[in-house]
Amino acid sequence: MKRSLLYMVGCAFASTLPIAHADTQPVHEFTGNAAITSDYLFRGYSQTNESPAIQGGFDYEHTPSGFYLGIWASNIDFDVDDDSAIEMDFYGGISGAFANGVSWDVGGIYYYYPNQNDNFADYDCLEFYGGLDYTFENSVLEPTVGVKLSYSSDYFNEDGDAFYPEASLDLALPQEIGLGFHVGRVDVDGDKTNPAGYDYTHWSAALSKEVAGFGLSLSYNDANDDNACPDDLCEAVVFSVSRGF
Repeated sequence: MKRSLLYMVGCAFASTLPIAHADTQPVHEFTGNAAITSDYLFRGYSQTNESPAIQGGFDYEHTPSGFYLGIWASNIDFDVDDDSAIEMDFYGGISGAFANGVSWDVGGIYYYYPNQNDNFADYDCLEFYGGLDYTFENSVLEPTVGVKLSYSSDYFNEDGDAFYPEASLDLALPQEIGLGFHVGRVDVDGDKTNPAGYDYTHWSAALSKEVAGFGLSLSYNDANDDNACPDDLCEAVVFSVSRGF
């Protein structure tokens, strides 16, 4: 899912369709995004069995209130006997900023996997999230720091309560190159598929740059637990090309 205060690759370069007077901020904004990536990692874990993915989405925002809605989709491959080949995310929330410049975002997201095999636990799940971030403008490298917490009471594979805290640091390097660091902690209580539950910490470092209107990103990803997040699915160098419209 790509709507995040912390870690967005696919929708960094978006244009808007204004529906307002020319001398005022648009009341309604509609944006879209598309991306091709060498591997789709979600919370540090490959969702495409180390294969490429084609992704895209559309977003609407009511700018005076900060209310937004969106949809995003990607191909997937869980390497199991299942017909589910697409992940679709439906999300909505509200975002804004405090007087001190700290941005905030709260909302919910529903992960939907059509054509699941009925013999498996249900992949679909609902999750709620809240995040904060702040940019130190006019500082060296203009660092942006962010924190976010996501929670689901019935996580993927019907594995009960799940918490996902994450943090990020983004820096603006010379030549309009971005350098980003991200760390997240997956903590799942466990139920139907994994009764004992599981947890792991994953991290990434990424370089990004806009070239001719396209967003280019190269990242290194890894995790601390080879059992919960094995190297063949969690340790990866990922290259992505994205475009907003």
